[in-house]
Order: sequence, then C-alpha cells, then structure tokens
Amino acid sequence: YVKIEPQHLGQGQYQLSADEKLLKQKLALVVRDRVSLIGADLNQASKHLLQYICGLNEATAKGIVKYREEHGAFRSREQLKKIKGIGAVAFQQCAGFLTVSNPEEDSERGPPAKRAKTMEEWCPLDGTIVHPDDYKTAEK
Repeated sequence: YVKIEPQHLGQGQYQLSADEKLLKQKLALVVRDRVSLIGADLNQASKHLLQYICGLNEATAKGIVKYREEHGAFRSREQLKKIKGIGAVAFQQCAGFLTVSNPEEDSERGPPAKRAKTMEEWCPLDGTIVHPDDYKTAEK
C-alpha cells in the first residue's frame, strides 16, 4: 500500500513542478488498482482503504468500521447488507474485493464471545476473493 501523502511526493528540487491535484488522482487510482487485485479484509481494513473498494464510498466505509466497532468482527460477507448504504447493487460490486478472515484464528481480537455477537457462521470461501454468487460453483 502507498502511504505517502501526495503533497509530500514533490518535496525537494522539483517540488514546484508537481501538480498536487494530479498526484492525488494518481494515488487514488494506484490504491484502487492494488485493492482490486488483492482485496481487503473486512476485519482489518481501515476506513481510508475501504473507500477505494468498488461499490463503496467514504460514508459506507465509515459505516463498516462503525459496525465492526459496535458488533465485533465480521463473520461473513452477508453482514455487509446490514450496513446503511450497502444495498444489493453495492454488495454485488464490493463483495468480490472484500474478504473475511476467520475470527477463530485471530487471537489478537480476544475470545470468540467478544469478537462477534451474531450467530452467523464463517465460511472458508469468505476468506477468498471468490464472489458469493460463485460459491455454489466453487463448492462443486
């Protein structure tokens, strides 16, 4: 991930020749491209990173982080549908780029009871970039 703010890329000899607006646009494209290739974990990604996922924006990314803070770790992609602003179309667009790590394997988040308040089961396919629409095909 690129962590350098665009205004700092032009520091030095050529700082006046760098167009800050163009640098911000290019940085956004690079981050979106990288996230689209490797995806992002719903239980670890920041609001800033989530907003670059196709189908999400700043408001829905903020909603994901808020939901995670209030309800614990995501146990499935289906929980995304509980976020305000993520309807059928947004879910269709973003689900393939978001993964859900197995909460049982992550010792940093505490015991399972504190991680998730829902009874939803984690599906191993949620930990991959296989889109939920293709789960039946993948299971065959």
